[in-house]
Parts: sequence; C-alpha cells; structure tokens
Amino acid sequence: MNDHLGSVIATVTVAVVTSIIVATIPARAASNDAQLLKDAQRVFKPLSKDAATPDFPITSERVELGRMLFFDPRISIDRTVSCSRCHLAALYGTDGLPKWKGAFDRLNDRRAPTVFNAALQFKVHWRGDRENVEDQARKALTFSKSFGTPDNTGAMAKLKAIAGYTRIFRRAFPDEQDPVTADNWG
Repeated sequence: MNDHLGSVIATVTVAVVTSIIVATIPARAASNDAQLLKDAQRVFKPLSKDAATPDFPITSERVELGRMLFFDPRISIDRTVSCSRCHLAALYGTDGLPKWKGAFDRLNDRRAPTVFNAALQFKVHWRGDRENVEDQARKALTFSKSFGTPDNTGAMAKLKAIAGYTRIFRRAFPDEQDPVTADNWG
C-alpha cells in the first residue's frame, strides 16, 4: 500500500510542478517576445515608403515601364531571358537554383540574389562592382551570363524595334530627346 501511495504522491507532485511551469511559460514568452521586439526595433528601422531618390524618382510611368522590362525576354540575345527568369516572386525574388541560368542557359557562378527591397539596402553588390540597383540592371543587360547582349547600342535597337516601347519610354522620361537608353533601362 505504501508503494502505491508513494507512486500517487509522486505523480501528483509531477503534475503540480508541471502545471506551475506550464502556467509561467506564457508570461515568460510574452516577456521574451516584448524584449525581442524591442531589440529588433533598435537594430532594424522601418522600410521607407519607396526607393525613390532625387536621381531616380518614382513615377507611375516609370513603374509601368519597369514592370514591362522586368518580364520581357525579347531584349536578351537569345530572346529567353528577362529579369523575372531569375527573380521569381514565388521564390522570394530568387530562382531557387544553386546557380542561375542566363542566355543560352549559361550558368553563372552564383545564386540569383533576391530583388525584394534590394534598392532600400543596396550598399555593396555581391561582386562589389555596382553603384546601385539601376547600375546592376544596366550591367546585366550586357553581361554574357545574363542577358548576353553584346553592347547597349544593340540592346536599345531591339527595344526601339518592339512596338510601343519608344512611346512608353517617352512617357517615363518626357524631358529627353531619345529616352530609349541603357541608363533609362536601368
């Protein structure tokens, strides 16, 4: 009988101690969550409304043009590569591959980095040779392992030959005589 009573007392004791511990977890978790949030707010600042700068203002016309260019593969040398080929929204702005594929399925040396909020935190490109995201877009156009076009002149000629692009570039860059340029592509 004593063994049974001891077993019951041990079981009840474990249950009581467990109840006390479980009851304090939410309070501790709330406290930890509050501290974690406080620490995160000290380290991370809110994202700005957009990535506009005095040199690169955001207008609805530029957004429309940028969206069209981001998804259009016709400018690449083999007409298969667009920015969206390697920067898929469903994969958090990457392509999920160990090495991204450019024109003629040429493999790059690295993974495609995300483009989500890239302009807001663009300090140093992974290769260290880009000034900003606009410069990255310009250089991707003629990089052999991405769009692969031999030069900007040929790429801009392709754009001008596609119906509608010159008109849309003019709306996006109304103060320029010839707005279909590699700088405006970027």
